[in-house]
Amino acid sequence: MNNEIPKSDKPIYCPLCANTEMSFYFTSQYNRQGYKNYAYSLYKCDKCFLITIFPPPSNKIYPPSRDEENQYSAAHDFPWNKILLNTIKKYKTSGEFIDIGCNAGYLVQAAQTEGFSSMGVEIDEVAAKEALALKHNVLQGDFLSMNFSKKFDVIVMNHVLEHIPDFSKVPEKLHEMLADDGVIFIHVPHYYGLISTIMKNKWSTLAPFTHVWLFSATSMQKLFKNKFHRITIKTNTATEPHGYGIDLKTNIKTAIIQIANILSMGDEMRVILSKK
Repeated sequence: MNNEIPKSDKPIYCPLCANTEMSFYFTSQYNRQGYKNYAYSLYKCDKCFLITIFPPPSNKIYPPSRDEENQYSAAHDFPWNKILLNTIKKYKTSGEFIDIGCNAGYLVQAAQTEGFSSMGVEIDEVAAKEALALKHNVLQGDFLSMNFSKKFDVIVMNHVLEHIPDFSKVPEKLHEMLADDGVIFIHVPHYYGLISTIMKNKWSTLAPFTHVWLFSATSMQKLFKNKFHRITIKTNTATEPHGYGIDLKTNIKTAIIQIANILSMGDEMRVILSKK
């Protein structure tokens, strides 16, 4: 496992701010999600506050047994799909629906139940195979290279954008896929939130072994402003504190989450895009 102090021997430039070199931010070690002493460094753009993780992740360093951790089949046990669909239905209650990076397709199935004509795209072969076994309407592949025969009223990218090494083509592709009155819902980790500030290198969502980017509100605005007329950005903390019952640790976590949401400093950023 990688545990040496990593630092780029070449300048790293911000993909959103032309010719702007990203500054070395800090280096640390990650000891969550089965990793021990996983060394990484963060580089930050001082203009748009986009952060990149170095070294960039590689499939070679992913846990070989990650599918054994039930990361696909357990997805339907969580309430996120219901929470997200309740938000979506404030904007759209029917129509063509696509979930990009849909995992095993549980949101796809839930959207179908709610009255949408839904499908999903998943680049991970293991997750896509599970979706197929569950008879969920999911295609395996990279959405950026796919041609879709229809426009979508709802597009969801739930914690996908931070994994894409070159996101430069994402705005144009989403604009191409979206119906004229459609809505896009994007969720990414919010590094500038209260929880990450407190937890620092212990922030579980940092996940340097799989994330390439950590976005700020400024960087998200900059990424999408040329393709979408309306951009709404909010932060919240969608995760529940670990632990069951009433104990001091769980109560403290719950209080921090509530404070973070009140201050709009949650650890998740929701971006809603539309053409009009």
